[in-house]
This record gives sequence, C-alpha cells and structure tokens, in this order.
Amino acid sequence: MVLDASSPARVLCEDVPVTEPGDAAALIEEARRERRRRYRRYLAAIAVLAAVAAALGLILLFAVGGNGGTGAGHTPAQPAGAPTSPTPLPAQTVPAGTGVVGAGPTSVDFTDALHGWIATGNLGLSDSDPTIVRTSDGGTNWVRTPVPNLAAQSIDWQTERSFGGLVGIHFANAERGWYFQSGIGWQTNDGGTKWATLHLPVHGALVALTSSGRDVWALVDGCPIGAVSCPQDLAKGSLYHAISAPTLTWHRVEGTLPAGIGSLYPRGAHSVIVGLGYENYRRSMNGGSQGQPNVGCESVGPLRAGRLGGICGAGGGGDASVSTVAVSDDNGATWKTLAGGPPSSKFIGALETDGADAIFYVTGGQTLWRTTTSQPAWRSVLQVPYGSTDEIYPVALSGSHGYALISGGQDAHWFETNDDGVTWEPVTLP
Repeated sequence: MVLDASSPARVLCEDVPVTEPGDAAALIEEARRERRRRYRRYLAAIAVLAAVAAALGLILLFAVGGNGGTGAGHTPAQPAGAPTSPTPLPAQTVPAGTGVVGAGPTSVDFTDALHGWIATGNLGLSDSDPTIVRTSDGGTNWVRTPVPNLAAQSIDWQTERSFGGLVGIHFANAERGWYFQSGIGWQTNDGGTKWATLHLPVHGALVALTSSGRDVWALVDGCPIGAVSCPQDLAKGSLYHAISAPTLTWHRVEGTLPAGIGSLYPRGAHSVIVGLGYENYRRSMNGGSQGQPNVGCESVGPLRAGRLGGICGAGGGGDASVSTVAVSDDNGATWKTLAGGPPSSKFIGALETDGADAIFYVTGGQTLWRTTTSQPAWRSVLQVPYGSTDEIYPVALSGSHGYALISGGQDAHWFETNDDGVTWEPVTLP
C-alpha cells in the first residue's frame, strides 16, 4: 500500500526535496459518483492524447502533401450536452502540457477572503509532480510555489488506478496546510516552501483531509476498489484525528466506516461528518459517534447555520432532471427537499455549495446552474462554448468569491465570480 506504518500513537514527518512542477494530464473516476466518473474520464483522456499524438504525423503529412482538406463548408455536429450559445475563453499564459494549473485533476481552497490555493495533480506520470499556486490578495495575483515530490514516491498500481485522479489541498491558515494525491499526503508549515510526508499509523490511502480550528481530520481507505491484494468484503475506512501542530500526532476515532472516497464536513465540539455516498456518519472526539442509514441523499457541502446541502434520487447519475436537491438540519439523518433537479436531462456532474445559501449543480458536464435555499429557482450561470468537449470541474466558492474550471485535460480555462456565482468572468492563472 501507499502510506508507511509508524507508531500507533504518533505520526512521522520527514522533509522531502522540493521539485519544480511537472507536466499535467488527466484521470477520471467512476460514473455513479462524480469523483469516480472523473477518474475514468481522465484515464481515457490519456489514451486519447496518445492516439492523437500517433495520428498527428499522418494528418500533417496529408496536409503538406496536398492530400488533406480543410473541410470547407462543413459544419460539425453539436455534441450531446453542448450548450446553444458560446462563452468566451481566456488566453493562456503557458502552452498546454507545461504544467499549467487546471490541466489535470484539481482542487481549490481558500482559508479566508485573501489567502487561497489551487493544486493540480500529476496524471499518473512517474516523472511528474503537482502544480500549486497561491494568492494572498484575494486572487488579484497568483504565484507558483514549491511542490511535494510525488515523482519520487513508490505507489502501488492498484492504488494509483483507484486514487491517482483524487487530488486535495487544504490549508488551516496561511502557513499550515496539506496536499494529497494517489493516497499520499504532505504537510507544510511555512506556506508551501517545504513539504513533509505524512505517515498515518495504518496502511492505506489518504482519501480526504480537512481541519477546523485546531482539529485535523483524515479519512483513510485500507483497500482500493478492485484491488486483488485485499478482500473487498473486508474493506473498511478509518477516521483519524489530530491537533494541528508542526508534527501531527494521530488518534483513531472509533467506529467502523465503509471503504471508498468520502467527504469530511467539520462540526463544532470536535466532531465531523463523514459523507460516504448516500450514508453520513457523525464522529466526535468527545464521544457520541453516530451512523446514519442509506436515505437516498448524498451530502455535497455545508450551508449556513450548520446545515448540509445534498442531492437525492440521483441513481446512476444519468438524468439530472429526476434528481432533487435538499437540506439537512441533523447531520444528514433526514433531508427536506429544496427543489427538483435543473431543467436538463443530461448526466449529473459536480455539486457544490458556497457555505451559506447557494447550491451549484453541473449538468452534462457543460452547464453550471445556481439556486439558493432562500429562493429556490434554477438559473444557468456558466456554459462551455459550443462545440467544445471540455467539462466544468471543479467549482469552488468561499463566500461571494469563487472559481470554476473548464478543461478537458489539455487547456485550462478559469472563470471567476465575485457575486456568489451569479456572473462569471474569464481569468488567467499562471
């Protein structure tokens, strides 16, 4: 597996060399849930790029020899799920394939209105590392930072297949933060100048990490999906807690959890909600751990006053219009319907909240919708340009400020909002 075992009561933290950012490409996850759907899509993108590269020489040969045509007068058919009107895209500051942020699996995190981070993972390439940029002025300027040395790690191929496209970055403050990909985690205590490898006291892959105040939470999957090296019927997840410090000391939080990719939503009183598909589990360092049955609703993000936003009735994810969005006031045990799905029969893509009142929903990978809990009504706020096969992911908001990425694994087109997602404008990142 990926993470080295250490003493059960303590985490080891070793400085690793800082390397320059490497190339980016993409992996994708399974269709039933957005993260697993992204993994398969990114994996397919790598194969497509290889095929395109092989065919490029033939195309150029025909063009130079006069045997190729430009197809004048031919209008390409509109792809399924494409919008009816174009959206302008920003110019690129770096050519595709040179590690431009957003050209692979990407995560965004803001600790406050001024300090933010964007991390793009490598794409399963053994000689490449992440790309990380940060801002200290609310996104007016972005600078690249040193990155963890992912290329130097030895990663089990089954773990890479399951979690290579899962990337996360999270900062507790402007100095202390964490990055993870391919099941491996790193910590920085100086804003990203140096990164140290995290070792949890269990073999497994780090699949989620968050913090609130001095609490740090980590979710570990002990058996990647499809791995033949461990019995799938015995697979389970483990939740760990630590007090934020330069070197973390982890303690396991009691209560067996299912294996798989999950989300962590901090709550007060040293507690956290673990969202695993259609099940939510409350875990606390003060006791009172609680599991919730499958109620057909999946948590997608926090809202004001401790509520959760969620999606219900999503099924296989093939028709957004038959789903509903809902809110929960009891940590995901019960849900109250807020609105039906957006007016689109396209597949269900990413969902996100702004942490207060708004819920965002991507359909067909190419249309971003917005509604609020106070005035439920869907409004299309961002679309992929006509004819493009790019998709919108991720969407990340902190208050009224946020970002949305439109990418297909080659070019990266970023959009920014300063009015809580009502309008979006193109923005260039380094």
